[in-house]
Amino acid sequence: MDLNRLSHKFSDITNINILSKLLFILIAGILMTFGFYATIWKENIDILYTVFEFFCIFISLAIFFVVWYNYKYNTIISYFFGFGFLLVTIFEAFHIYYYYNFTDLSVEFWILGRIIESIVILLVSFRIWNIKMNRWLGLIITIIFAYTMSNILVNYPISLMNVDLFTVKTISSILIIIILMISVIKLRKEINIKSQITYNYIFLALIVAIIVQVIFVIFFDNKTFLSLLMNILKIIYYALLFNGIFVSAVRYPYDKLDDERKYMNEILNTLPIGLTTYNENLKLLFANNKGKELLDCNMDDVEKNMENVIEKFCGSRKTDKNLIRMAVEKSSSIKDKMITLNNNGNLNIKIIVNVLKLKDKGYICMFDEAKKEQELENLRLQTQTILNCLSNTVLIMDNNKKIIMCNKAFKEVYEVRFSEIVGMSINEFNNMFELEKREIEEESSKEDNNMYELTIITKNENKKELIVQPAHIYNVDGEIIGDISVGSDITELKREQEKLLHKDKLALLGQMSAAIVHESKNLLASIKGYCQLIILKEQDLQIKKYVGRIDNMTDEVNKVMVDFLDMAKPRSPILKETSLNEMIKSMEFMLSSSSLIKGVDISIILSPTEKMVMCDESQLRQVILNMVKNSIEAMSKIDNPVLIIKTGQIKDNSDKDEMYVDICDNGKGISETEKIKIGSPFFTTKKNGTGLGLNVCYQIIKEHNGRIDLDSESGKGTTFKVILPSIDDDLNHKDDGLESDYLNDNMGNI
Repeated sequence: MDLNRLSHKFSDITNINILSKLLFILIAGILMTFGFYATIWKENIDILYTVFEFFCIFISLAIFFVVWYNYKYNTIISYFFGFGFLLVTIFEAFHIYYYYNFTDLSVEFWILGRIIESIVILLVSFRIWNIKMNRWLGLIITIIFAYTMSNILVNYPISLMNVDLFTVKTISSILIIIILMISVIKLRKEINIKSQITYNYIFLALIVAIIVQVIFVIFFDNKTFLSLLMNILKIIYYALLFNGIFVSAVRYPYDKLDDERKYMNEILNTLPIGLTTYNENLKLLFANNKGKELLDCNMDDVEKNMENVIEKFCGSRKTDKNLIRMAVEKSSSIKDKMITLNNNGNLNIKIIVNVLKLKDKGYICMFDEAKKEQELENLRLQTQTILNCLSNTVLIMDNNKKIIMCNKAFKEVYEVRFSEIVGMSINEFNNMFELEKREIEEESSKEDNNMYELTIITKNENKKELIVQPAHIYNVDGEIIGDISVGSDITELKREQEKLLHKDKLALLGQMSAAIVHESKNLLASIKGYCQLIILKEQDLQIKKYVGRIDNMTDEVNKVMVDFLDMAKPRSPILKETSLNEMIKSMEFMLSSSSLIKGVDISIILSPTEKMVMCDESQLRQVILNMVKNSIEAMSKIDNPVLIIKTGQIKDNSDKDEMYVDICDNGKGISETEKIKIGSPFFTTKKNGTGLGLNVCYQIIKEHNGRIDLDSESGKGTTFKVILPSIDDDLNHKDDGLESDYLNDNMGNI
């Protein structure tokens, strides 16, 4: 209700202003008419009339040229005004030309000009013309129309049509008055519109034009006072049109620019950060309210001592350079520089400064107190400290799955540095490791946040086991803004579980072994008894020899079975001085027999010099037999399989010497991943293996204070080196025949 009253009140004020201006124009016109009429009008009617008409022509051309030279910035209404008044100018020129020839064509062209003028204003007021065309095309169309109409009037004047010129003048003037009145009624609602055309001037011009036309119809006599008033009002009419179009076209962009500048300044003054702008010569152009507050100055101070304002952006130290001048020297931007503001000798305001180079020359400086950034940094450090105190691994990502934070436990478990992974996507991070993910089924877990087990192998070849719980991070509006992943390292727990499982398996194995040994020993005792009976009663020496071997093998089988029980009930080794060469030589027949059945070419190379070792010979035999068996099986699908058993002595700079036994094959080899697990209980690459053989071997050699070294390459074979500490007594077996039979015959197989 109040808005409607205000609108009506404003409309009333506008109408009063229009009426007062109109009254002023009429009074001024009458006074000017009295002045001219009393002095020079009667004696110089033709000259003054011509001057008045040329003045109108000048204004019409001015309107056209304003539109022409601002064509791309003008509206479609302005285009129509410009080309319409170019037509009026042409017809006015013909009117003056024929005026001095004393023909009726002068009046006809004057009437045509007024009709065109009124039609243009009518079309503009109704905005009927809505087509934007090329200005040259518009000029050509205007000239063609003017040429055509001029030819029609010149070749077919009204006098040839037996029509009274006064009647034509009267009818056309009435028609013009009607058109102008319609335009006035239409423009009355748009008086207050402010654009490239000032409609209140156009409105006043139309009222004056109506008065001129009324005088022209009623009192058409060049010598009268009213005729002079008509000409003066016509000049005022054109001046109002000129002011409504030309002056507005020139002033409107500046007014609009000034309004936009004020609007932009108001926006910049409301910013919570300080802002100053400079041209390329470092002249300060603007400083917003926050900027003046931080710089402790007002705009008058800025204008008086601009150099002092620029020097404020220098740090507290003498070595600090002025940031704005640095940006000018480097012709580039400066980002997030923290300085202590040099503010009237007070060095207690820390600000963060950004200097940006503008595209169209100049610089903009944005600065704010560092307190907010420091608060955020302190919050980040507090968060990081809290996360580092957690024993669980924590990884935080943004909404684009980019890593933004992790804690100390995460870096230790994954063996990475934060600088390596910050900003990395989670997929890129996962590709850095060998991962095995296993979902944990939980009915209560949400679909997007399922807990899962994760097995990773780090870049340092360390295996880690984790339980990971992912979750979304929400803002106060319930929108997802990131993700967090919390993990627990269960590597040691898994190892303990495996140990318990192994113990259970070993306990079961011990029970099975005891039963097997009990039954097998009965059978072996029977076999051994029959062998001894045959040896006593049989006279054939060859049969006795073979039966003796069977008897010895029965003893070996009995020892192996007893050793098998060591997994469940290990016994301490019975150490005796033993020669590795003698032991390998005593096993030659057994080793050759097993390799011959599998089609393996076996070579035994004994060291020419050796030292005695302290060992349990039966346990050491078990180790050698187990490793030989594994090597033969590894060469099952190899062409020309070769097995080399070699003894040797290792001498180093210390007094401690060692003896070794190499078991070398040219089989399928062992991969790098499998090497890590070799010797672990129940780890096997065989289809039907138990994974106990090598584990027993490693335990036996460990109890002998020795070690087993492994050298293998996938596809090229494997070498197990069993190393035992030797004792001091040397056994020199030079040229004793142990080596010559094997070394010379088998060098080609090595």
